[in-house]
Amino acid sequence: MSEAFFFLLAAALFVAVQLRDSFAFTLLYFFGGVYLLSRAWSAYSLRRVAFRREFIPRAFPEERVRVRLHIHNAGLLPIPWLRLQDGLPVELTPEGSFQRVVSLGARQSLTLAYDLHPRQRGLFPVGPLSVETGDLLGLTAPRRSEGGQDFLTVYPRLVPLPTAHLPSRAPLGTLAHHQPIFEDPTRPVGKRPYQDGDSLRRVDWKASAAQGRLQVRLFEPSIALGALLALNLDARDYPLRSRRDASELAVTAAASLAQWSISRGQAAGLWVYGRDPLADSPAALPVRKGGAHLMRLLETLARVQATEMPAPFARRLLDAAARLPWGATLVVLTPRAETGLFEALFAIRRRGVQSALLLCGDVPGVSETRARAARFGIPCHYLPRERDLAAALALPPRR
Repeated sequence: MSEAFFFLLAAALFVAVQLRDSFAFTLLYFFGGVYLLSRAWSAYSLRRVAFRREFIPRAFPEERVRVRLHIHNAGLLPIPWLRLQDGLPVELTPEGSFQRVVSLGARQSLTLAYDLHPRQRGLFPVGPLSVETGDLLGLTAPRRSEGGQDFLTVYPRLVPLPTAHLPSRAPLGTLAHHQPIFEDPTRPVGKRPYQDGDSLRRVDWKASAAQGRLQVRLFEPSIALGALLALNLDARDYPLRSRRDASELAVTAAASLAQWSISRGQAAGLWVYGRDPLADSPAALPVRKGGAHLMRLLETLARVQATEMPAPFARRLLDAAARLPWGATLVVLTPRAETGLFEALFAIRRRGVQSALLLCGDVPGVSETRARAARFGIPCHYLPRERDLAAALALPPRR
């Protein structure tokens, strides 16, 4: 109740008692009734308001997301005014919230719309929606209620990769390879004259009859790439001045490699040594194929964050790669590589798993790391900036 209205009721009560005037009592009853009616009206109206958000809960950075807010007055009384405020993080809109003041008739519905413009990856709350109403004359204090939250998952950026030089030992796949020991009998590329030592199963008898001498089929070498992307988001391994940029670059590189691999019919998995807000342990997804699996990879990469982890990255990497089959590929995305990491990669290679190292960010000691990788025989790429991602992976890695 406002102070002026309270003073008016007190004055009417004083006059009615002192003068014993029926008109004063009538005013007192009238204003008291208006107050009680207004209070009951606003309380009833607020209880009968229902709302529902409608939007696509996944998006990429710089992609517009349209949010539709459906408001319905299920009561028998109109609502003179209704103030709506939807809380939004600044990463989704510079205003920080969506606000409107509307009025609703009895049993009336209304749809409001606004746009979100995500600028970076992450898991962002949309809401809660604050609903406030009161009487038309302002005799009672506004009543407020809050609704629940929805969430928008913003995927990391995807950089188109024409190609990516990653090692593999698994034959009979869909990626062309230069080693003839990986010839794929389902990919004929031509014929040549028969030579001593050629298997008779490779002889093309029809072509041999036409040429008058034995002809042997030639097949294109190919490999199958089953890559586990091991992403190091231990904050202690990133220089403080470039921690955010370097970690975001590592996430972008992992997402782009996953999309490149799965779009070519290959399998990809993910192990993230960092913080996942929806899990108590580091995120781990198995090496699999398919578009649905790629979406799960991207959703995980949208959420993960760099933080200080309890144990060194190299020690946990050995456990993460323990179940990889022979011929798989381990791609390590990290800002730096210490001696312990190279020893872990060497031990993993002895199990028949190929490894590749991707140094992400403008970090010191790149030349020394490359030289150490060459001594261990591990391919090493250097990704200083996002715009260099496609060019760096298109070049043969240094050994």
